[in-house]
Amino acid sequence: MNKTIVESLIVVLCIMFATVFPAQCSDDVPCFTEVDIPVKDSICLVIDRSGSMAGTALKDAKTGAKGFIKNVKNGTEVAIITFSDSTELALDFTADKTLLTKTVDRIQAKGNTALNDAIAYAALKLQGKEGRKIVMFLTDGKDNRSHYTLDDISKLNLSEGIFVYGIALGDVDIKALSGLCSATGGKAEYTKISSKLKTLYPKMISSYYTKGATKKTGYMVVKSLPDNRTVLIDGKKAGVTPLSLASLKPGTYQVEVEFDTGKSLCSANVSGLKKTILDTRAPEKGRDLTVKTSQSSVAVYFDGAYVGSTDPLKKQLTIVNAPFGEHTLKLNCMPDFDYGPEQVMTIPLTLKDSWGAAKIEVNVLQQKIIDTSRVDVRMEAKKKKPFSQLDDMDDD
Repeated sequence: MNKTIVESLIVVLCIMFATVFPAQCSDDVPCFTEVDIPVKDSICLVIDRSGSMAGTALKDAKTGAKGFIKNVKNGTEVAIITFSDSTELALDFTADKTLLTKTVDRIQAKGNTALNDAIAYAALKLQGKEGRKIVMFLTDGKDNRSHYTLDDISKLNLSEGIFVYGIALGDVDIKALSGLCSATGGKAEYTKISSKLKTLYPKMISSYYTKGATKKTGYMVVKSLPDNRTVLIDGKKAGVTPLSLASLKPGTYQVEVEFDTGKSLCSANVSGLKKTILDTRAPEKGRDLTVKTSQSSVAVYFDGAYVGSTDPLKKQLTIVNAPFGEHTLKLNCMPDFDYGPEQVMTIPLTLKDSWGAAKIEVNVLQQKIIDTSRVDVRMEAKKKKPFSQLDDMDDD
């Protein structure tokens, strides 16, 4: 066989196996990626407008939110998202503080509390933005309406490198909300008195500018499949995946992710105004799996690990080197409208160990598998749901 052809085959095989056996291939294959972070912020202001906020609480919240807007640096783009039974984009990203203030004034209270969905919506809206991304939420009650779980939104924000800040008022699970915020590099504040919202909002943006927004540091996001794996940084336990480390000093860090079947080792660079991303895999055989959905911006979870969302235009996402065998795929539509329980679809499947591309195509709102390739789905076909007519119109 021609020597050139043999060498080419070796290179191809090395690239194919690099994600499975990274130590076996050339050190030229990077184990991390770096993304530039422009000196700009994008903020989603998420405000509770449930019925329990009616009266003084909402009035004080509006005053605080307007103080937050006033203290945001000029040129910063802010979007306003409100929530009760469902989530609403009250105003898309804009740097116009007058328009932002008028939008806050128009908020009215009614309904239940879908906090998790609102935070998920904010995170998905921020995906396409450059620079640092911040979610700033206010809630006065425990979530009683969402289709996204707290674990869902925690993994989503950590994997996307989003800072989450929050203000909790009254009867809330402050421990859970504080855990959500602190894990991302943000923080949560709690008060029983709504009048304190007037000062807490400006305090939160000041806290971000003091701690989170610095030109001299970078940050690192460590993901894995499966997730919930122990991460060691320079030999010391730093947490479990997905892990977001903010305000890191520039330098080289030795990152180790522990799996049941072995370890992933990476010498990762961290630079100022850059985000370093490590997307690690267990050392076992797998193949790329493309997930295509009839809806856009669908959050995709593989065995509980958040792996991304389907492209807004192509409506698909490729899971790199998904392990062979039995798994659970969970698809959660973007919560910009409450479609009911049909908004979420859980699919038990088997990824086959055979040559060729693997694919699954799904219509979440109809709870229907459209097509599969090298994937066995372990579930019965479901009938159309009540909202399928709306989805058919969307497909047209």
